[in-house]
Amino acid sequence: EFIGSNNGNIAAAVAGASSIAVTGQLSAAQAQTLLTGSVTTLGTVTGTAAELAGLQLGAGDSIAVLTPTTAATVDQAAAMLGRAGSVSYELSDSSAHVAQATSGVLNAATSITVSGPVSLALAATLDAASASDANTRFDLADTAANILAATPTALVRGLGENNVVTVTAATVSATVAT
Repeated sequence: EFIGSNNGNIAAAVAGASSIAVTGQLSAAQAQTLLTGSVTTLGTVTGTAAELAGLQLGAGDSIAVLTPTTAATVDQAAAMLGRAGSVSYELSDSSAHVAQATSGVLNAATSITVSGPVSLALAATLDAASASDANTRFDLADTAANILAATPTALVRGLGENNVVTVTAATVSATVAT
């Protein structure tokens, strides 16, 4: 068994150990080196969202905290949540992908940025997520009928770029407009 902190050539220091516990912070590359062969417990692992989502854990391996240095896509966020006890990240993806995100993925995000049009239904899901209104950015786009039927609260989106509303219907009948 090896218990220690991050200080130098990790692979050589733990060669042949049956279990490894590392406190402190490691890069994704250092973590992956340790996650091959022994039961490994790691403190904090830092890297890009893609690197952290790609970490391969063996049976019995665990990571306490993942800290991504880049925004995560929905798929990367879901993968990171399955690899560590604690993960917080900025989520940035298309409206199509965000619409498929679980509440767990949305609620773990410190901010959410959606590219592409967001319907009122998806906007309601995003508003229910843990990220604050100021940290949730998207352009609301829906049919005239849906926008006219929406409550003012559903149409008000924070400040500046957070309150763009676009009507996607090319024409609006007199019945819908009144």
